[in-house]
Amino acid sequence: MARGRKPNPKPPKGVADEKGGYVPPEPVGMGKRAVAKWRAIVPLIAAQVPLKEVDADALRQYCEAVVLREKAVAELEDAPLLMSGPNGAEYANPLMKIITQQETLMMKMAERFGLDPSSRRRLMIETAKADTAFSEFLKRGRERAKPETE
Repeated sequence: MARGRKPNPKPPKGVADEKGGYVPPEPVGMGKRAVAKWRAIVPLIAAQVPLKEVDADALRQYCEAVVLREKAVAELEDAPLLMSGPNGAEYANPLMKIITQQETLMMKMAERFGLDPSSRRRLMIETAKADTAFSEFLKRGRERAKPETE
């Protein structure tokens, strides 16, 4: 049996462009804030990654994790980071654990849907590079650095 990391299946080039754009319907039972996140985030993801209806649960988890994290961060702003127990020992505010758990879930889902640069490369999502003065500068530098073959 092979050991080590299993290879990631790579979609053929251009799949995101050909089949992107489908936005799964909002799952039933989401809170108002999670629905607002869904409406803001899912169309952006759908423009880059070909989504199917079976992705709705994972997208729901992402939206709900974002909302829970935001709520915990807002509550933590008015609360101490360290709390004292009945025996006088200090411990971290339980909100910190909630924030960490939600951020971990968000990172997993973000990787699955191409929301960070490395996962976009892995999913072969091409982004349009703007022709900026800096990118032109880099391009000219690469061209000058090429060895001349005659």
